[in-house]
Amino acid sequence: MSLEQINLSYVPMEDRMLLAATGRVASGLAEYRVWLTRRYVRLLWGALEKLVSESSAADPRVPEPARAAVREFAEQAALSSADFSTPYTPQVTERPLGEAPLLVSRIQLKNLPDGKNVLALHDQQGKGLTMTLEIPVVHSLRKLLHDTAEKAEWNLGLSLYAQAAAPVGPKPTVN
Repeated sequence: MSLEQINLSYVPMEDRMLLAATGRVASGLAEYRVWLTRRYVRLLWGALEKLVSESSAADPRVPEPARAAVREFAEQAALSSADFSTPYTPQVTERPLGEAPLLVSRIQLKNLPDGKNVLALHDQQGKGLTMTLEIPVVHSLRKLLHDTAEKAEWNLGLSLYAQAAAPVGPKPTVN
């Protein structure tokens, strides 16, 4: 599957996030949908954090103190070129996992020798979604997770690199 679009939304009645990914397959556009619980969002966030840290540590020319700045710069570059404004409205021809989203109970993340990364989100029976992600897409997925967790009021303490580097000061009050 060639990844086209990722959508993440919070469904209050389920108290879960619905991750939908569409991609081109031989017969048209396929949509894969999985549920992410609060626990699995936290686990996925940790895996993505590790992946981004490892990618910035891969360049031996970058000294340890500068790696945080490199991560922040890479995130800003990826997010500035990502399209978060196009509505998610796929013209799906098939749903290979079925009509009902699968409940994720296993997350696997592998680094490939070519610099790409494979993220697998599977249910207890081993069915699920496997995506190849480059680091810019990982940054976009982190932003989607961050924003959706904030909307869900899950208080996971997720922060993007640019937020973590921002000076802490008094928060503006809203009247």
